[in-house]
Amino acid sequence: MADTTSGQVLTSSTYGDNLVGGSGPDTLNAGQGPDTLTGGAGGDVFAYAKLPWNAGHVTDFALGSDRLDLSALFQASGYTGSNPQADGYISLQASMGSTIVMYDPDGPASGNPWPIRIATLDGVSPNGLTWAQLADPAAPGNPGGPPSSNHFPTVTGLNGGPLPSFTVNEANLPNGVSPNAAAVNVNAAIMLNAADGVKDVYVGSQLIINNGAFQPTSYTDSSLPVTIIFNRYDAASGRLDVTYRLNSALNVPAGAGGVQTGWGLSLTDTDGDTTQAHFNVTIYDDTPYVLGDEAHAQIGASPLKGNVLLNDKMGADGGGLVGVSGHGGQVISDGAPNPNGYTMAGAYGSLTVMPNGDYTYTLNSNAPAGTNDVFRYSVRDGDGDQVSTGLVIYIDVPNDGSGHVITAQNPGAHLTGGAGDDTLNASQGADVLTGNGGADVFAFAKLPWSAGQVTDFTVGTDHLDLSALLSGFGYSGSDPVADGWVSFRSDGSDGTLVYFDTNGPASGGDWPYRITDLQHVAPTGLTWANVGLASGSPGGGTGGTGGTGGTGGGDTSPGQVLTSQHYPDTLSGGGGADTLIGGRGPDVLTGNSGADYFVWNDVPWNAGHVTDFTPGADVLDLRTLFAQGGYTGSDPVADRWLSFVSDGAGGTKVLMDIDGPGGSSPYQYVITTLDHVAPSQIHASDWLFR
Repeated sequence: MADTTSGQVLTSSTYGDNLVGGSGPDTLNAGQGPDTLTGGAGGDVFAYAKLPWNAGHVTDFALGSDRLDLSALFQASGYTGSNPQADGYISLQASMGSTIVMYDPDGPASGNPWPIRIATLDGVSPNGLTWAQLADPAAPGNPGGPPSSNHFPTVTGLNGGPLPSFTVNEANLPNGVSPNAAAVNVNAAIMLNAADGVKDVYVGSQLIINNGAFQPTSYTDSSLPVTIIFNRYDAASGRLDVTYRLNSALNVPAGAGGVQTGWGLSLTDTDGDTTQAHFNVTIYDDTPYVLGDEAHAQIGASPLKGNVLLNDKMGADGGGLVGVSGHGGQVISDGAPNPNGYTMAGAYGSLTVMPNGDYTYTLNSNAPAGTNDVFRYSVRDGDGDQVSTGLVIYIDVPNDGSGHVITAQNPGAHLTGGAGDDTLNASQGADVLTGNGGADVFAFAKLPWSAGQVTDFTVGTDHLDLSALLSGFGYSGSDPVADGWVSFRSDGSDGTLVYFDTNGPASGGDWPYRITDLQHVAPTGLTWANVGLASGSPGGGTGGTGGTGGTGGGDTSPGQVLTSQHYPDTLSGGGGADTLIGGRGPDVLTGNSGADYFVWNDVPWNAGHVTDFTPGADVLDLRTLFAQGGYTGSDPVADRWLSFVSDGAGGTKVLMDIDGPGGSSPYQYVITTLDHVAPSQIHASDWLFR
């Protein structure tokens, strides 16, 4: 018998409120959040006057004592019937031994088939449960009421568990970036629980089970490229085996990541009781997958040709190349790819790329060997997802059989010799050196910040030139290997790491520095005689200070490239459009006249100055830094990767967050200071990021 002591009325006042009744017949009015309602003792009423945004729980609903009040919802929907469960407005679903109360505000016959979750009745089993038992404590089947002669059907997962959900990915389609035929077919089992017997089962307007008879069939969603296949039904157990299949890509707004959707099933038993079940579906969008490209252009050779899309995948939505950027700026189509392609001026040549990825690169007549031209290209898929990656073109000497001296113009250079006896002067970065034919010399004049590799060292023919390092650190012997200054160790694969001890073996004060990795050369049997360059031998030794690089002064012809070689260094351009490449130290860069480029390929340990930056004419080239940080946006300033702030003395500090505001490093690094330039004078055309 219900408790007749005085009760209280509790009303939700916050989102996700927690209401707890007392010992009397309380009324608990839920809000639209995930409220938790506990009636306590007594015959309590749990009222829902508005549809929840997120459903909560009733922790202690007692059949035969408590009551669920949805009268305000019925009135708002215009429902005037007496059995909302049989009429398709109310459905009860199983969830881990509890009952989820679902409400369809416009009934089963409307165009919106998805019911809304009202609440979960913790610990209340839905098996045989009717709406009358929830709405009237004295209803048949409740404790203290007359016995129930009716059994209401339910739809659950296996063993009474939650309903299965379905997740598919466009990327697994045959033309997706990760084809997987099995992954676009998701199998699941559904339990049709009907003690009175299953009569009819509908999916949409399609009859799956007709008067208890099942025929394997499929249902195609008219709004989505999916098919739901009903494979098998076991009438004895109520198990229905289903396959959810994604047939093709759908149009997902750019950047959305995917869509949340679903499908519904209606079950009617033999005495006319009906329940509905909703199955959640997530369809993930496919996006293009692009990999950076590298190529080599030889001075004096025919224009370089290739294709940047050969190692890329457009994905299930299709798409194509829509733009390119480089030293000269960027050009990107807002709509479909330009059938005439895209042409962009680089630092040392001109690139034309067609929508199918075919490209032609033509070197300028004065392009120097030992440097590279960096471009980026953008692809966009059929529903608007756009990604970009790089094309790096390394500039090599002519393969004319004569010997060449090739000097790295920037850290991380790729130097490639010809058929003759070449000298390759490394920088302090992780350079990749390839001699090709001939007796080649690989020279290292300064300790690398990060060691690179020699790809084709031939023992007894090629030589390492460490003379500048040896003399610079005071070594005067004739065999630095025997004397403990140079050593060879396995790289753990099939190559040899070359180490240099700056003060020899006697002091034991310093760790040796790694100079390079001789790939495909085992350390066994290596000596200075068959690896090193003997004192007085021709070739090498310039260590990056020859050619067009160096510390300034020198050649002032138009278009020279000056590379920092010291810590710190001072670079001074001439009268032309020079390129000045800063290092890790507080370099002082002066372009002089001309439209100059100031380039940083590494974040400085201590930032320096640009003494004469002219907005609108000169350019800051930060593309390598943004590429290293993985930036893929379109506005680094708005995205808080790049900022320009006053230095308090009439100049501007250039600051960069090397992994973005959400990265692991919370700091902004000073790249340089632009003397005599206020932040307000800097515009987007004055710097490059891709």
